[in-house]
Amino acid sequence: RGLLLAPVGEMSLPGYCARTKVMRPVISVIIPTRNRAATLRRTLEAWRTHDARETFEVVVVDDGSEDGTPEVLRAARDVDPRVRRFRQDPAGPATARNLAIAHAHGDLVLFTGDDIRPAPGLIDGHAEAHRGPGASRFILGRTEWDDERPVTPVMRHIAGFGGQQFRY
Repeated sequence: RGLLLAPVGEMSLPGYCARTKVMRPVISVIIPTRNRAATLRRTLEAWRTHDARETFEVVVVDDGSEDGTPEVLRAARDVDPRVRRFRQDPAGPATARNLAIAHAHGDLVLFTGDDIRPAPGLIDGHAEAHRGPGASRFILGRTEWDDERPVTPVMRHIAGFGGQQFRY
């Protein structure tokens, strides 16, 4: 990985980017979105205020939104340099996730949704679960749905007892 060289007066630490003034992230949070500007705004605010020791970025791919999503992403980037935004023609969330992965800078990837806000300790807990002997390669987490949205039968089924998505 080597040492980044920075102009005199700038930090010269491994992983520090003098252009963006942020450390290289340990975790890339991947969020696909389409036509959910209001929900995305609340989610990005939750990520902006998420307290973590580990560095992270939030990579959002707009899947051809026709609402105010591009403006929400520009505004989020203006207040939080960890937000990185990309846009694609409508191709679905899987394609959006793949585009985000292609641009991710983190050593680890955390997939989430535009309507899922981070619980306290999420980033640090995720990073810790990947460290040390016998560390996990894949982690499935608990989902608690946004109180501002009605929970549908499908959402209730996905979360299931205990809230673990897609239990194996």
